[in-house]
Amino acid sequence: MKCRDVKKELPTLIADGRQNSLPEPCAAHLQTCDSCRNEWKRLTGWGRMLASKEKWTPEEGFFERLVETGMREKRRAVLTESVAREMDAQPFNLLEFLRRPLHLPRMVPATLLITVFLIPIYFFISQQWNTIGNFDYAFGSVFAHSTSRMDADKGNAIVKGTGIQTAQGAESIVKLKGGTEILISSLSRIAIDDARTVHLEHGKAFFDVLKGQGQFKIHVPDGEILVLGTAFAVEVNPEGTIVTVTRGSVQISGANQSQKINGGYEGILRRNTPPVMREAQLLQQTHRWVGSLRNRRSEEELLKYYPSLAVKPTPVNR
Repeated sequence: MKCRDVKKELPTLIADGRQNSLPEPCAAHLQTCDSCRNEWKRLTGWGRMLASKEKWTPEEGFFERLVETGMREKRRAVLTESVAREMDAQPFNLLEFLRRPLHLPRMVPATLLITVFLIPIYFFISQQWNTIGNFDYAFGSVFAHSTSRMDADKGNAIVKGTGIQTAQGAESIVKLKGGTEILISSLSRIAIDDARTVHLEHGKAFFDVLKGQGQFKIHVPDGEILVLGTAFAVEVNPEGTIVTVTRGSVQISGANQSQKINGGYEGILRRNTPPVMREAQLLQQTHRWVGSLRNRRSEEELLKYYPSLAVKPTPVNR
């Protein structure tokens, strides 16, 4: 025998308790091979050390429990195999699945609890996603609507697709995300698609757009206005659209042509006519209107915290 075969067989002989009756080929090899003989001595030493000093006697009921456990595992294997065969033989039937009785007493409270928990989260996320700004000031009859009528009071949210209309003598200021401020004049109508896109349908509005927030686009009946960061007024009337730039520059487009308008100049847009630039004629008027509207907003804010300012002093007769 080879050493490899002998060393492989030695542990088996120890485990079977045959260390005193070695097979003849194995015993002959051990007499001639020092390495295998030393391995045999180590194994027999470990075997004597690990051998139990007392004879093992099973406790009462051991074999009965062993048989019961074996039968239980056998039944489980048979059941698993039969279920697998049944599932393979019968394809999934949706109608049969839907006919199965539901544990409604358990499901209803859990469903209600999940619904009550998720509904406020859904409305909060939806509102935050759709909110693009808020009303900062309103004077007179200012009407706002989106999917329904909205309140145009200061602080109320503006959502995507909001339309704002001012009556005779009414004015409003709105602030959009990104810092853009829009001052809306009397008898004007504006639609806010999102925080960077606006439609001025008629009337007058002043736009103060911060730099570094991306393009801001205004659609008018006669064309389009594109800005990156500037302040300007837009007036839409039956004769056309007048864009008065007070700071920075804008690009106006109409009739497939574009024109850049710098501060102190005006751009004229008319339907089916290329845009025209001229020296601003409404610049001072625009400054006065914007300053007056912002001053009224500041006065209203002061009166909220200092009501005594609203009391006019009584003249003293001397």
